[in-house]
Amino acid sequence: DFDVAELIDLHRQDPSYVNDFSISESLKEFKMFHKRLKEIREGEVWKSNFGGYMVIINYISSTNCTLMFDDGTVVTNKEYYRIKEGVVKNPMIPNVFGVGYLGIGEYKAKVNYKNTEKYNRWHNMMSRCYNNKWIEKYPNYKGCTVDTEWHNFQNFAQWCEDNFKEYM
Repeated sequence: DFDVAELIDLHRQDPSYVNDFSISESLKEFKMFHKRLKEIREGEVWKSNFGGYMVIINYISSTNCTLMFDDGTVVTNKEYYRIKEGVVKNPMIPNVFGVGYLGIGEYKAKVNYKNTEKYNRWHNMMSRCYNNKWIEKYPNYKGCTVDTEWHNFQNFAQWCEDNFKEYM
């Protein structure tokens, strides 16, 4: 496997790279380059801006890396530049009002940069119980909690799918 985008980037850095070789030699050379790049990048450790560390455990291309966070959580299909910037989040760390987390599974919080209906319902539920500004405005919610199973968005979304499919 090799990433054409990386070949193009390599060509931009040194335009003579592709011109000095036949196409087959260029691809052969690039495959060797990619193999070296894979060996170099696998095992790299990066700090997350959201706490903790992550290590690249499989480098397929610059747009498809598999990571392991320091708590053992594994995520796939992450972009290398986002890893370097530290902006990849651990989906198992509570970051929604300090208790809710996205979890790992099929349900997405956003599709085409827009929150999904299931995520909005989950987030609003979490807000009513754990958002101090909401509780100040609506004191009847003071002391309200959400079952810990539903702190994981994946569990809530699955429950919605099983019980309220026609409304989602």
